[in-house]
Amino acid sequence: METRLAVEDLTVRKFGKDFQVYPWLKGRLFHKIITGKETNQARNLQLYLTQLGSLFYGLRNVFGTYDIWAFSNTLERRLIDGKYTDKLFDYIGNHSGKRMLLIETRLVYYYPLKKLASKHVVSRSLLLLFEEVYAKLFLRKLDITNPSLMKEILSNVDGGVDHKLLIRKYLAQYKIMSMLLKIVPNPKLVMLSVGYTHFGYIRALKEKGIQVVEVQHGIISSNHHGYCYEKPLNAIQFPDTILTNGVRELEVFNELNAFPTKNVRPVGSFIIDHYALSDSAKSEAKPTILFTLQDGKMGLKLLEFILRLRPFAEDKFDILVQPRRTKKVSYCIDLPACETLEFSEQDFYSTIRHCAVHCTVYSTTAIESLSLGVPNILINIEGQSEEQLSSILGTNPYTKIVSTPEEFCETLELVLSVSREDVIQSNSSCYKPGYKENIVLFLKEVFDEN
Repeated sequence: METRLAVEDLTVRKFGKDFQVYPWLKGRLFHKIITGKETNQARNLQLYLTQLGSLFYGLRNVFGTYDIWAFSNTLERRLIDGKYTDKLFDYIGNHSGKRMLLIETRLVYYYPLKKLASKHVVSRSLLLLFEEVYAKLFLRKLDITNPSLMKEILSNVDGGVDHKLLIRKYLAQYKIMSMLLKIVPNPKLVMLSVGYTHFGYIRALKEKGIQVVEVQHGIISSNHHGYCYEKPLNAIQFPDTILTNGVRELEVFNELNAFPTKNVRPVGSFIIDHYALSDSAKSEAKPTILFTLQDGKMGLKLLEFILRLRPFAEDKFDILVQPRRTKKVSYCIDLPACETLEFSEQDFYSTIRHCAVHCTVYSTTAIESLSLGVPNILINIEGQSEEQLSSILGTNPYTKIVSTPEEFCETLELVLSVSREDVIQSNSSCYKPGYKENIVLFLKEVFDEN
């Protein structure tokens, strides 16, 4: 689509400026193609009530001076040493020597302030409220430069997406962030967990001369719509730097990729280093096979596979299911037989230490499991394991791809006896060691420049 259409010419005129719209649409379009719906988080009364209840969460922390702002969400928190720790940013906020404000979107999980590892945290709900109100009051009329091009782009997905809602969202992000930067002391650096959902913020920050850095939160591959472009676009709404887990991601941002951010730096992963250095705690009894779900239709299809596999297990292995956002009770509505499956009540990192093999369709956990010493068997539903992960793990000797329960059982025998150390070493390009030293060095360079 990008080579066939002049997507770079799709703009909206507002605030005396032109905003390229295609990046705003691209994520939703591809998400709908893959999952069948626009977003994992539906806009409903419950969501609005939850955000309203979080309006004043940590609000006192706003009125301070910070070196760094970091935008994250509660999905990134893991229980470590009795505190719920943001695995992307809390080490930076607590140990880098820089004062950091964590601006958190509160989704799915809600933790009391006293149980957080974060020193200074505030809910993003107040920002979201202002953006919602501004969009409804002041962004009713949209000046799209090429409506026919918009229509043609949307026609690539059955039913299209709500493009007006997306345009209002990012224009409101830009306006509210621009206003905020005039009110509160500005940070020297802003860090984000997902760059492609913060386009409006990024442009406002960069126009103020504030450096913006994205920290890798999931898979970055040549198949990821958020990080691969075929045409050059204005870099003003993309981060200045992307910090990756390993050197492998450098291959994604090569000369064939027109993605506007070219400064890509591997630093490793706090959470992987933390658990890789801890002792493995696998059971000595029957091996436990962990199945990590995706949300949406793919999660249900993987559960259907598990139910077909279960008769083969008998006394040979145990099956454990790791959910993401969706709870077991929700899966049971569509697939009542799931009631008999055992679901993990801990996070992935705590659970995988007790498991012999990890399975998924295309979750990021397939990459993480290897660096924690656990081999993979990928379940190639609708060809998605090969499409999403073959460029990353296709040559890894401890990642196998199967399509049927029979193939699974044959493959399981091949991976049960492998060495934990060999599995970790096989994944060295995906996770650079020494995260703590790497991130402190990066921040020193950034602040020395300023």
